[in-house]
Amino acid sequence: MIRSDILKIAFSYIELGWSIIPVGRNKRPLIKWEQYQKKIADKNTIAKWYSKNPHAGIGIVTGKISNLTVLDADNEQAFKLLNSFLPDSLEIPTVKTPKGKHLYFEYTPELHNTVRTLGTQLDIRNDGGYVVAPPSKNSNGLFYEWDSAPSSEIINKIPSMLVDILIQSYNNTNNNIYINTSGGVLGGGISRGISSVAQKTAQQSITTTLNSNNNNNSNIEFLCQGRRDSDLFHTANCLFKGGMKKELVYKVVELLGKNCTPEFSQKEARIKVESAFQRACNRDEFNMHHVREFVSVTNGNFSVTEALQTITTVTPKTRTKIRVYLSRLVNDGVIERVGQNDGWFRRVDNVIEKIDLIKINESEFKLKLPLDLDRLIIPQPKNIVIFAGERNAGKSCFCLNIAKMNVGAGYPVRYLTSEMGGVELKHRLKKFEPDWPYEAWYQVDFFERASDFHDILEPDGLTIIDYLKLEDQFYLVGAKIRRIFQKLKNGIVVIALQKSDRSSLGVGGQFTLDEARLYVTLMSNPPAGGIAKIEKAKNWRTERNPNALQSDFKIVNGSKILMIGDWYKNV
Repeated sequence: MIRSDILKIAFSYIELGWSIIPVGRNKRPLIKWEQYQKKIADKNTIAKWYSKNPHAGIGIVTGKISNLTVLDADNEQAFKLLNSFLPDSLEIPTVKTPKGKHLYFEYTPELHNTVRTLGTQLDIRNDGGYVVAPPSKNSNGLFYEWDSAPSSEIINKIPSMLVDILIQSYNNTNNNIYINTSGGVLGGGISRGISSVAQKTAQQSITTTLNSNNNNNSNIEFLCQGRRDSDLFHTANCLFKGGMKKELVYKVVELLGKNCTPEFSQKEARIKVESAFQRACNRDEFNMHHVREFVSVTNGNFSVTEALQTITTVTPKTRTKIRVYLSRLVNDGVIERVGQNDGWFRRVDNVIEKIDLIKINESEFKLKLPLDLDRLIIPQPKNIVIFAGERNAGKSCFCLNIAKMNVGAGYPVRYLTSEMGGVELKHRLKKFEPDWPYEAWYQVDFFERASDFHDILEPDGLTIIDYLKLEDQFYLVGAKIRRIFQKLKNGIVVIALQKSDRSSLGVGGQFTLDEARLYVTLMSNPPAGGIAKIEKAKNWRTERNPNALQSDFKIVNGSKILMIGDWYKNV
């Protein structure tokens, strides 16, 4: 029997243009795989592999065929070393392995398959190699998991300086990537007061050709004309990230500037340090911004651990700073400490909006919904309605039907689409003919929009958002919905969300529930059709509780939603 989950993931890798092979828990290929270094297996072949070996893992063939070069840091020391050469702004698909990390980059033909690069357990996988990929297990039952999954086929290149250093490392076994921490940096006597982390970072940054008497022609070109600016800036940047104090960074960079060809003046060297220092400050502000965003959408108590798990921009270098950022927010009165256990906080919410009891509008918002949902709940002004659907479960069909059903209801209908252009939209609308002529759609205002929906919604009408896209920071989906709610007056917003078939809620999970007065999930149920389930319902129309009710439905021609039977509770 084939595991549907492993096939689905294997096919998703194929869609990214990656060549895959089946591997055992001992990490060895289960097939003769040489041909898949030159061609990508078709889906039928892959299905046969996993039918024969249902518990096999997935191997991704590296090199030109997959446009991938993978750096394999097999322990924490290797990962820290590698990470010190990578800009914080660089988005890198990263796999957490049972021992370390796999970092995925665009194919770099200059690099070869190697082991123990830079004197650590850092391996390179390129042409003729492969890596084990999620959701594989090793022989001890430990999983390979994505820390940061690829969001598209486009993957960043390895920084050119790191490529040079890697080539130098395996071409020259006597390479001189070093710093004399016992006698001072390069003999300059300034190592006192530098943390061990900063010393190691400097050791990784200050490279070979500073010794002008070294006649080894295989040395890396460093601090020569054409590279002086970038090399000095990169060195200063690494030293700041390693924790070195500003005055010590000045001394190191000034010393390096004297060894440039031609020599860098003291003034120019200081300008480079100031530039790197400003970048370090901006990076700190960037991380603080994401901590503030996380706090703004939390309800109840939260821990430092929850913050670390949720804020996906946190790197191993910034994890220790999260407590510092949270302490700043305590001092600013944004959050307060709770309980006797260290590391627990709550958001201070002192913003209130007075409800004018005299001007309350008690009238129902006349909203019609598919599957007779308006028979179960009473839509009211300033309501949020959410449909969270699996891929191809019919989210857009539900949204278009809601627009159609409410044309002529006495309020404007605005439809915001984040994935359909004009041609595709017209094709979809034509499917409603002849029951609903194309010209009837002129009464709906259609717009292309992918973000900041709260800026253009109809505050007193009906706004349909198809759909609110995934954020890297998934918890920000809740913040977006809150901003939409705050912009509403007497209108209603219907929001479509993407939903994983493994999750009971849409992208953003519990963060998406707070503002919704009606929350419906849509699940595929082939070949019968689909299943709609009410996850949350307020303002019941009758005494019957709609929460957890389900309804079977079928979509015909991409336009008609046929309700099969009545709402029921699955027991």
